[in-house]
Amino acid sequence: MTPTQIEQFRREGFLVSDPIFSSAEIQTFADAYDACLERLRQEQALKNIRPGQLEDGTQTEVQQIRCAHLFRP
Repeated sequence: MTPTQIEQFRREGFLVSDPIFSSAEIQTFADAYDACLERLRQEQALKNIRPGQLEDGTQTEVQQIRCAHLFRP
């Protein structure tokens, strides 16, 4: 980071930068995450860390994958 970027971050609390990953890389990450999530779902190894319900009654879940590197096929 440049000194100007560091100063902006200190002043504003955020930094806008160019993309770090390409669209193809992001898609690769998303596909790997989805595959890991599906595998854990099939193994009944997922934990709903924040169950909830929308105003229309739809049930919601928040799944968290911790130590994802351990689930890599």
